[in-house]
Amino acid sequence: MTSSPRGRLELPNYSPSTSPQRGAPESPVKRRRFLQLTDENGGEMTIEAFLYQSDEYRSTTASIPFPLPLVPGRYPEALNKRLQNDVDLRSSLYNLLERHQVIVKRMSFEILSKLGYPRGGSKPTPTLQIASEHLDSAGRHQWSSAKRGCQAILEERNIQAEVEIIDLNRAFIPTLLPIHPEDPHIAAYESFRQRLISYVISELGNQWCSLCIYAVEHNHNAGRTYQIVLMVPPFTVYGWALMTRRIYKHFIDPLPSLTRDIGVTIIPGVTSAMLADNEESERDDNANGKSFYSTLTALPSIGASIGVMGAKGGGTLGGYVSLKQSNQIQRCILTTSHVVQPASTISKAHTDSYLKSGVNLPTLSNDNMQDPRRSNVHTMAIKDINATRSAAQKTIARIHRTRAEQQAMERELYNRLKQQEEAKPEREQSDLAHLFQHSLKMEPIPVGSLVRAEEDKIHQEMKGRDTSLLDIRISGLKKATDYANSILAICNSMPRTIGKVYYASGAGLSAAGQTLDFALVAPDPNDKDLLNHAATDNYLPPRPAFEGKEPQDFECLAEDYTYPEQVRGVGSLVKGEWYFKKGRTTGITVGVCHGTETYVRMAAGHRTKYLANGTKDPSFNPYPSYTSELMIVTSKTRELKDPSSRAFSQPGDSGAMVIGVAGTVDGLNVGFVCGLCGPAIHPDIFTTGERGSREGEIDSDKSDPTKVTEYAAPCGVVMSMDVVQDHLRMTAQGASLIVP
Repeated sequence: MTSSPRGRLELPNYSPSTSPQRGAPESPVKRRRFLQLTDENGGEMTIEAFLYQSDEYRSTTASIPFPLPLVPGRYPEALNKRLQNDVDLRSSLYNLLERHQVIVKRMSFEILSKLGYPRGGSKPTPTLQIASEHLDSAGRHQWSSAKRGCQAILEERNIQAEVEIIDLNRAFIPTLLPIHPEDPHIAAYESFRQRLISYVISELGNQWCSLCIYAVEHNHNAGRTYQIVLMVPPFTVYGWALMTRRIYKHFIDPLPSLTRDIGVTIIPGVTSAMLADNEESERDDNANGKSFYSTLTALPSIGASIGVMGAKGGGTLGGYVSLKQSNQIQRCILTTSHVVQPASTISKAHTDSYLKSGVNLPTLSNDNMQDPRRSNVHTMAIKDINATRSAAQKTIARIHRTRAEQQAMERELYNRLKQQEEAKPEREQSDLAHLFQHSLKMEPIPVGSLVRAEEDKIHQEMKGRDTSLLDIRISGLKKATDYANSILAICNSMPRTIGKVYYASGAGLSAAGQTLDFALVAPDPNDKDLLNHAATDNYLPPRPAFEGKEPQDFECLAEDYTYPEQVRGVGSLVKGEWYFKKGRTTGITVGVCHGTETYVRMAAGHRTKYLANGTKDPSFNPYPSYTSELMIVTSKTRELKDPSSRAFSQPGDSGAMVIGVAGTVDGLNVGFVCGLCGPAIHPDIFTTGERGSREGEIDSDKSDPTKVTEYAAPCGVVMSMDVVQDHLRMTAQGASLIVP
């Protein structure tokens, strides 16, 4: 990759004269800053190499040191048995590590990968992972020699594996957390943020993702610091030490001493805008569908999966609102514009026109509801229908396997009882008729033509069982089968058309430079059930557990808030307040509106900027450029001692309403920002392809973790509803949204 032209800022002399092994500070955070600015990190390199060379608590033989954390795959039992049983192998490794002063806390083989990361990150790699403690006397140069020696020992024994020595308590695994808007570091950052983004663009062009300040926890007990976090695409090449020095000199060092403790962190990242550079964005036909096996209903509710004709992917049904225009009220479904844009596979010209101009409201004089840009919207997205149908079919197959196994065991029980009775004198034999009573309770369960014949056969063979042992188990299996059949029936009736695009903003920017991305879908007027549902369904999902609010960061605990059972009213986002959403991919997630806006690189393609009076800005150059966005950032969970974030938003969550603790619709989820270095692994970070069953399915077949392609995004890009209301008033004859 060719680097962009250099900026004109003067290069300060920040390189320390001593090596990291002599005189480096003891704090992991300060040591990392020290290493960032050494001569060793000078020159151009990939962002991955820069992170690795700045982290002296990790040493690996891997040719590409993918950013932490790496995800363990299936346990390599054979390799670890050999490590345990081969005395010569173990002693050779331990003796070598002892000579290099490496304290071994744990040593085992793992199958590691960086899920979803380009250039082979998802490839499972056998790795001998040595968990250690870093000592000043055994610096990284000792670890480097030790890892190479360990790999040589493995190669001598024909064991093909990488070697990684790591201090898991200190290695760089950052967690991004929100900052209160009244924190003085916010004001300090905002004093130079505009100049800083100009500098970043002058240096990197469009090779960046997002820029903002966060509270960052670096790892276990490492403390919390304030960091300007610049995210760049994976494998971007640049002189990162040079850029870090310049940011310190020209933006941070001139600050008052109270806020001069702000640091600089550059990590690889991804945003929804980057994905949007590829057509279909979140509507990726190749991504895994999500199973709604445990929650599917015939009529869609808040957070349901929706899509359009010609696209397998989709997004989220935000909820039901009303568009008020003069004395007329139109019931609508609220979502984002890009979720319901026409599929380019059908007509690229219609898609381009839609993105550039959106779709205006129909008028009495011009009822243009047949405009081909007005997509027919259906539930669910095709890939989600397929995933849900597959889950139901697997459940039924598992039930049949379970019932067949039970049938064999119960037939054996009956034969044993019968033999015991026949061994008795004739006058003492019991009437065995009661053992047949259970068959009177069993009726063949329709599960489809492919399995009905086998089901009938099993039903005939079930005569002669002990009812006392079967009633509870058979009742549960029958209920599970009935439920699975009901889900199959719903899936077979889908996709169900729920309406047509009534109004859409297209790919727009507000006068304040924020994303303008919303759409209204008019329900099908002939679908009476849906119309009745739309008039009454804005019930909130079960109350989420507002976890992890730090009292020192925010004024009160979110558990103190209450809100009504239904969504009531339209509001606006307020920095520092708690919000939640229910999205198609991640379900219910909560977070805090970050104390400052985030710069996000704008996607390539059509973009229209509107002036304050609602007219289009004819002088706007849409690319390359950026937007300044509000974000919801997930906070540290209180029940976890380690730094950890849950994903607030992932691909497929666009369109979800962002709801305040008072029950008002205050925003709309329009995208995400995700760092690809950290946060610490948490069980619900990856929601597709995870090991084990999903959505409460009975089938427990293991999934391949390497198939995960979704990103864990602690930061959700959100659009405040006051931006929507202002745009409607200016462009839709004074219309406004209401939630009665």
